Amino acid sequence: RLETAAFWTMCLSMFGITLALTVAGAWQIALQRLPDAGEALGFISTQEKIVSVYWVREFLGGVFFLGLLLYISSFFVGKTDRVVESDPLVLPG
Repeated sequence: RLETAAFWTMCLSMFGITLALTVAGAWQIALQRLPDAGEALGFISTQEKIVSVYWVREFLGGVFFLGLLLYISSFFVGKTDRVVESDPLVLPG
């Protein structure tokens, strides 16, 4: 159960990181190469405008790290050795 939660946490956060970086790239292209005012923004000015996307990426990276910790902890929790008691083998005769 813990492994499943870790798997989905890491998968969804990686999907979110990919989506955030795709949005950042498209937004950067729009600001640098397709300006409304006719003058393209410089690199640093563009980065200042899309910093919110990088904060989303940072948050999702933390979520991924949480999933990684869940996965690693799944190796150490929930393991109990069960001893199965059975009747000794009785031979007929």
